[in-house]
Amino acid sequence: MIRISIRYLLFTVFSTLIVVTACNKDDALQNQLTGTALIESIRNNNLENIIIPHHIDDYTRLIMVQNLGFHAWELDLNYFIEGGQPVIRVKHNYDFFLSPSLEEYLRITKLENVEKLWFDVKNMDAQNFSGIALRMHQLDSIFDLKNRVIFESSDNSNLLKIFRENGWHTAYYLPDYKIEEWIIEKDTTAQKQYAESLIEQLHMQDVSSISFDVSCYSFVKEYLENKIQTDIVYHTWDLSLKLNDLDFIDKYKKKVYSKDARIKTVLIPLD
Repeated sequence: MIRISIRYLLFTVFSTLIVVTACNKDDALQNQLTGTALIESIRNNNLENIIIPHHIDDYTRLIMVQNLGFHAWELDLNYFIEGGQPVIRVKHNYDFFLSPSLEEYLRITKLENVEKLWFDVKNMDAQNFSGIALRMHQLDSIFDLKNRVIFESSDNSNLLKIFRENGWHTAYYLPDYKIEEWIIEKDTTAQKQYAESLIEQLHMQDVSSISFDVSCYSFVKEYLENKIQTDIVYHTWDLSLKLNDLDFIDKYKKKVYSKDARIKTVLIPLD
């Protein structure tokens, strides 16, 4: 009990400091983004909730994207057992002990304005699946998440199917490091063989979507698209672009994937 109280106290102090400093920590970035009328430009090009910010994993950036007028963004999640209790924390890896829990994060989010949240679930497997499923069910009952969440995982078993059957929009994360290598090496045989195995896997998982780095776009279009269900949509990310670039929209429009109606979300870094 003492350990939990100390942790809670530390987190409370830390959270308060983050919220207090959020307004000025990235002030230059926020001013630049605001100065370009970014969200208006995105809306004027009918890209709202398609182009969304990447890695909004801390309070500073959470407050920033809300102040900028975004109604959608991506965050990374890891599952832990702490003091015998299941906790989902907003963090990319295991590098920061005092990261907020997903519940704490959602409680300071202006959810009445949120239309899409991309949950990149980093560590789901057969051992922790039931804990994650239970915690997500609990959080959905509190925050009404299912109708606005992309639940993404790289797990290639049937676990995503169970989430889909329970009403979640699921996304299977393609292992881009392998696909990129095959594309660079022009290894069409490896791409075809992987596509065939992936077709069977996606059918088994009954996913709502697939997610991938834009470097894998040619693989998806050439080897996969015509062999998977037409209702499987795409979510992708392009780390070569930056939202704080004054010419962002023009650069985005030149991308080969930018006019693909099957792509429903594109993650772009803030800076």
